[in-house]
Amino acid sequence: LQGDKENAKLLGTTAIFSRGCPSRCSFCAMPSSRVRGGVSPIRYRPPHHVAAEIEYLKREYGIQGLNLLDEIGIPLVPQLAREYLEAIGKTGILWRGQCRVDGITPEIARLARESGCIAMGLGVESVSERSLTLIRKQISLERARQAIAALNENNIETRLYMIMGLPGEPEDILEQSWQFIQETQPGLVILSLFTVRPGTDVFDHPDRYGIEYIDKDLDKSMHMFGRYDTEQPTLTFRYSPVAAWGKTLSNEQIIGNYIELQQR
Repeated sequence: LQGDKENAKLLGTTAIFSRGCPSRCSFCAMPSSRVRGGVSPIRYRPPHHVAAEIEYLKREYGIQGLNLLDEIGIPLVPQLAREYLEAIGKTGILWRGQCRVDGITPEIARLARESGCIAMGLGVESVSERSLTLIRKQISLERARQAIAALNENNIETRLYMIMGLPGEPEDILEQSWQFIQETQPGLVILSLFTVRPGTDVFDHPDRYGIEYIDKDLDKSMHMFGRYDTEQPTLTFRYSPVAAWGKTLSNEQIIGNYIELQQR
């Protein structure tokens, strides 16, 4: 477990207690098929099964902390979220995971902290409302601000996932992003470059997103840079000079914004 020095010494492992995601974001390669009747494909294990597995990991392997790899680590239905978090809390485990911003309310943040949650990742993706609409994220920046504030108030480290180079970005996206980070004060920002990948709506219908070229060499699909001196940021696509929303950013501008925000 990352975080403070004391928690970093805990023996931890990863776990997954759910499958799927109810969202259909156009940049994500997660299968977006729906089951019959339009019901969301996300499925959570019953709370008592979750608690039983955690107790097994503690008993058999001495596990003290969990990194939940679920796409949405807390159920979005409030009553199910309460039962789920209460079950985890009874095990005494420390854990971290990720969730949609619309799944975090003051009550859920409080219950998450009481259940042992020490860090929560939120996929804000962009501070441009136009970009959020184009990628079908179905969140608002105001809701993101509220979720971050709720986590901060409950002493849960907030980790923002953000992407530079999404469709619809304005020319001042760098300054808008930096202002949002300063305003909300997350504990960590995990910054990526937009990558167009097979299985996404952007890959299948690039013209809808103002994209005129996609490099289909998957060896070039790395979206996180800056960890090694030899890495050089590149993009696997190129926007048309003018898209439906107006003038687009060049690859040089996108990469420059990414590097500058990384440095800040």
